[in-house]
Amino acid sequence: VPSPDMDLSRRDVLVMSYLPGKPLESLEVATQAVRDRVVELLFRLLFREMFEFRLVQTDPNFANYHYQEATGRIVLFDFGATRRYSRRIIDGYRKLFRGVLGGERALILAGASAIGYFPETIKVRHREDLLDLFVLATEPLAFSGSYDFAASDLPLRLREAGMVLSFEKGYWHNPPADAVFLHRKLGGIYLLAARLRARVDLRRIIEKYI
Repeated sequence: VPSPDMDLSRRDVLVMSYLPGKPLESLEVATQAVRDRVVELLFRLLFREMFEFRLVQTDPNFANYHYQEATGRIVLFDFGATRRYSRRIIDGYRKLFRGVLGGERALILAGASAIGYFPETIKVRHREDLLDLFVLATEPLAFSGSYDFAASDLPLRLREAGMVLSFEKGYWHNPPADAVFLHRKLGGIYLLAARLRARVDLRRIIEKYI
């Protein structure tokens, strides 16, 4: 992470150290091992942000990251979209992920409720449909072994399922803001993983946190 130089910085000017690196998009021609490692590092960072720091940089813009070939490390830029998360919300995600990995629907429901989903007015059928959507969205986490993002049509299936649910009469309600920001970050990393044709064992990474 670039470090600020407070002696040179002023009210309207932030001076930071220069860190060399390559844009992540340039790694499309890198070896499979490098592409897998970069995406794995990004997922590891996200899970640390969630479960250790409870402080998440929620902007998945590819330009926020560079890769250093010499060190094999990722450079992080731009923390303007950083968001703090309460212990209640993160514990809710921990329950939800644990429920997905264990196939325990009641735990998924408990986790989603703690996050802030499911108003009292929601119909049982709509609630069950939304739980199905959570299971679908976390497919890479529940998969045993390395998930091949390039070979997956998950984005298409998610979009179709979301559209069906959003047009259901009487269903729509505003999702919790905390969830919107976090899901945007997770979805962005999914798209980057697909673009880099990465294969990552996410279940092995996330099990230590849940």
